[in-house]
This record gives sequence, structure tokens and C-alpha cells, in this order.
Amino acid sequence: MKKTLLTLLAFAGIFSMNAQTSLFSENFEGTSGIALPAGWTNTSNATDGGWRTASPTAAYSASAGLSSQYFTLNALAGSTRSLGTNDDGCNCDKSNETVSSPVINCSGQSTVFLSFDMFYFEGSYNGANESLTLKVSNNGGTSYTNVATLTGVPDWTNMIFDISSVAANQSNVMIAFTYDDGADWLYGVGLDNFSVYAPAQRDIAGLTLDMYSYTANNTPYTLGGTMKNLGAVAVNSMDLNYKVDNGTVITQNLTGLNVASLATYNYSHGTAWTPTTTGNHTIKVWASNINGGADANNSNDTITFVTYTCSQVDQRVALYEGFSSSTCGPCAAANPGLHALLVANNANLPGGKVAVVKYQMNYPSPGNDPAYTTECNTRHTTFYGIGGIPQGEMDGGYSFSGHPAGLDQSIIDAATAVPAPVKINATAIYNGASITVAGSVDAYANINGNNRVMIALVEDHINTADGGHGTQSNGETDWYEVMRKLGNGTNGSNIGNMTDGANYPFNVATTFTGYTGSGTGTPKIFTNINQMTAVIWVQDLTSKVVYQAGFADVVTAVNDVMSPLSTFDMFPNPAVDNTNIKFTLKNTNDVKVTVYNMMGQVVYSQNHGTMAAGLNQINLNSADFATGVYTLVLTAGDYKTTAKLNVQK
Repeated sequence: MKKTLLTLLAFAGIFSMNAQTSLFSENFEGTSGIALPAGWTNTSNATDGGWRTASPTAAYSASAGLSSQYFTLNALAGSTRSLGTNDDGCNCDKSNETVSSPVINCSGQSTVFLSFDMFYFEGSYNGANESLTLKVSNNGGTSYTNVATLTGVPDWTNMIFDISSVAANQSNVMIAFTYDDGADWLYGVGLDNFSVYAPAQRDIAGLTLDMYSYTANNTPYTLGGTMKNLGAVAVNSMDLNYKVDNGTVITQNLTGLNVASLATYNYSHGTAWTPTTTGNHTIKVWASNINGGADANNSNDTITFVTYTCSQVDQRVALYEGFSSSTCGPCAAANPGLHALLVANNANLPGGKVAVVKYQMNYPSPGNDPAYTTECNTRHTTFYGIGGIPQGEMDGGYSFSGHPAGLDQSIIDAATAVPAPVKINATAIYNGASITVAGSVDAYANINGNNRVMIALVEDHINTADGGHGTQSNGETDWYEVMRKLGNGTNGSNIGNMTDGANYPFNVATTFTGYTGSGTGTPKIFTNINQMTAVIWVQDLTSKVVYQAGFADVVTAVNDVMSPLSTFDMFPNPAVDNTNIKFTLKNTNDVKVTVYNMMGQVVYSQNHGTMAAGLNQINLNSADFATGVYTLVLTAGDYKTTAKLNVQK
């Protein structure tokens, strides 16, 4: 699971009016149809009327709803109606579209804050950009001052602004929002839970606790995260406290601070927590004694987080799932940088940080990617609900979800730092008729959910010269980690609720005689058996959380009746200057050794001629090989056995 940034308080309407003076509030629950509340005004050129109030999750129409296909608002806790405008559903003129509040009396208030919840992508399309501007008037709407150009957020997010420079001690204050679709087809905006108020002097709110959902027993953890100063004055000192379960409160006095009003503070408690018992633990973190006095609003103080302490944890391998197409121009632009990043992290290789599965899609036109299968579409559209390409998901979207160009080393490092509560053991064997992936999942925690073992058979590298692929329209010539088939289907193998200490075996045989993909005729399950890898991961199909990932190189079964080999071994591996290839031939046969680098280039090839039945050994000189992972192919007659050779200098 991700390194959880637990936002305990979304601030959606979470303000204690006993700690501050309320000047105005509106949650839109008293409206009906699409009408605005009394006193609110709307100016728009849109054919749908512009700003409206409606159910945020209901389907957009002329008379209802705010959500549409590409602008789908999530449910906001405690809210059945919101204020919004939808350009995606209307695709009409929403330039310079403004909604304004009633007049608000802020007389006698030297400090005035505005709080509201916002759902806004700040998207772009065809070179056009949507924008949203917050404006405040102190003369009843005759003129407005631009307070902020609002930045996009991934979900409903609380926004707080100090509007004192315009509103303090003023009796004719109005709040306005102007949306502009950039004269193109964009998304829209949702707003809710307006509050204009005079803040308390001292008010520290807990925002996040940077903690893992699963922790290792007898391992120290520094408790850190963010708090926000919601008070009217800067915070110079405070006590930082935490408590685990019903234990003793651990307090650290912090002085010499300068946390301005509405500024966030990154805290880190000086006394680490070291769990000594397994199971669930409840951690509470809060601030007190603000500037030597009491916090005026205790309702937002405490961050509460539950972690499961395991007897042991596994080193996490992050799962990256990419969605692309050989007819997609932006995909071609993003893929080289993505590939370089993944190679640098030894993707799908022993010791690598990332397990990678790339799903080729059937659009845009002509939508004829030879590697597309209906399983790709199920993973893209049905499971993740993705509306376009290129797109990437890491660990089910918990560590990263977005354009592949946005993936960077810091995201990978953060994902792999998260302790994994399960361990995956797996082998993948090609036996001449199928690829069998077998192994087990070791659970180190009680993990309830719709948990599945997922298996993807991927081809490490495909080139335009490879059979059946050819040159595609976006100019790409090479594709990496291409998903050829989901070994146990789109729903995986069900392991259900996992129990701490239990083992869950799996054994999946995938026949590869060929299948029909809806866009491409009859692609083979792979082009080259020597380039095949099985990627395995454990995922909750309901929450989409990925608990652990791994991979297994597909090797040829030496006990296959068709195989001329009865044993095969390679040592040392990792190698420095040489490695020994040791194998037993059933019968006299011609033997050849070929070594490929990660780009599929041959770096070594030697025909050893006819070798006798029985035990044989070949010494491979790797002194000239650069550090990295190579694919070694031993050919005996017409049969090939592959293995990964790791060279370390």
C-alpha cells in the first residue's frame, strides 16, 4: 500500500463556529432543480445557463446533475448538492462565466477568511486551457479585485484564503468566481461549503501523518506530517504530542517557530515510535499550548491513523502499468523518457525496483495496434476508468496516476520505500505448450478484501522487424514490457481475506496457441520466447490497492520431453569476469551460446559445435561486459533455454 498521507480533515464544512465568528455560509442543500440560492447571481453565454446547483455525482443534463463522461465529480462527504458548471457535458460557450454571492457584512472584523471546497482539474485540450479566478468586491459588486487564479486539484479539496485586504471592516462584500473554458471543449468546476468568517487567534489544524499502513515490528518510525495555522496570528511556539493506543502521551516543545496565518508547517516528532507488538495500532498526533495558550478550536486538532504492525515485511517492488498505442503521437513522445527511467530502475529484472506491464490500446484511429487485446481494454477502461492515453498507474494509482511524463525517480523511490505486507515467490516455465507460473504469496498481516493474485505475461522487447508487428503510424519502432496475455484473466486468482502467517499457493498454466484481439486479427501470445517475463502482483480489485509485485523470467523447462537438456545451471551469477554454463545433454547435439543486452543487441555469440551426451561445461568470458542484466540463450539443436545473466563490476 502507498505511503499514506492521511488527510483526516478535508475541512469540508469542518469549522467550529464557537472558535470563530461566522459572517456567511452556504452549502446549497436548500436549493432545488438547478436554481441558485437566493441572492446569488450568474452571468453566462452558455446554452445550459452556466452555473447551477445540482447533485455533484448525478449525470449532467439540461436540468440536472454536474457529472459527465470526462468530468466526473466524486461524492463529497455530507453533501447532496453543490455549485458548479460543466463544460464537458455542454461543450458550449463558457468563456467569462461568473457566479457571485449575496452581499456579506464584514464590518468590525479586522481579519476575514474565505473557505470553500473545490473540484477542478485545470485541464487543457487542443491547446486550450480552462481557468478559474476568485474575485472579491467591497462595493456590492460594482468592481472586483482578483484574489487568486486557482490551481487544479485531483479531487475535492478545501481552499482557504485571507481576503482581509479587500473585505476587512467592509459592509458590502461579495465573492465571485469566473470560469473560462478557453473557447474550447474543457471540463468544468464544482464548488461547495462556502464560509466567510473572522478566524480565532490561535487555531492549529492537523492535516496529514506521513505513516505507512503496514509497519515492521521492532523498527523505529519518525512521526511526521503537516499541520496548518488556521488562526489569525503567526505561531511561534507549540507542544507537539502523540499517543499510541492507550499509551503515554509523548510531548515535544517547539520554540522559535514562525508559522504565518494560513501557512502549513511540516512537523517531525523528535521521539521515534518503535512498535513492540504485532497487530493494529492507533496513532494520534496533535498540537497544543499554542503561543503559550489554548487552541481555540479543538475539533480539527488531532490526526488519527491506524497501522498494522507485521512480524516482518518484504522489500516492496512497485507495480507500474502503462497504457499506450502505436497510433498515438503523444505516446511516442512520452515513451522514450519513460523507458529510460524504467531501465535505470532495472524494471522486470532481478533486484529491480519496478515490475512493469504495458497495455497497448486500440485508439486513436486507425486503432490497429498488433498487441492490443480485449484484456487491455478491460484493464484500462473497465477497471481503472481511464479516459485517454498515454496514462500510467503505479500500485493501483496510489503512488502515481497520470501522464507517464510525470513519473520520476522520486515517485519510484517513495513507492518502493513502503513496506510490503506480503511476499511473492514465483517461477515461470515454458514447456513447449504453455507457460506455467507457479508460486505462493506469504501474508505478514491480516488483510481483508477482494484480494487476487494477478499474472501478466509480457514481452520484454518488440521491434518493427518482429513478425506480425510491422511499422506503425506514430513512428515508434520499439516497444518494451508489452502485455501479451493475462495468465489468469482480468480477475486473477482469488485469495480473499489474507491471514497473518498464512501461505497462498498459485499455479497457472497459460496456453499460447494464439487468440483473437478485437482490433488486430490473430496476434501470437509472444514473438520471442527468449523475451518473455511473468509479472505477478497481489491486488485488491475493489480498492485497487497493490500490496506487492514481482516478476519471474520465463525459462525453458529442462524436463520437457522435447528438450535435449536434463539439467542446466550457471555460476557465478552475478558474474564479474566470467561465468560457467553447466548443462547435461540427453543426446549428442550442436550447441550455441548467444548473449543479448537489454536493447536486444547481440553482445556475444559462439557456436561450440557438436557436444557429447552427458555433463558439459562452457566458460563464458564476461570481462568486456558492462554492468547490467543480459539474456543468455543456450541453443541445443532446435531447442533454446534462456536465463538472465547479471554482471556486476
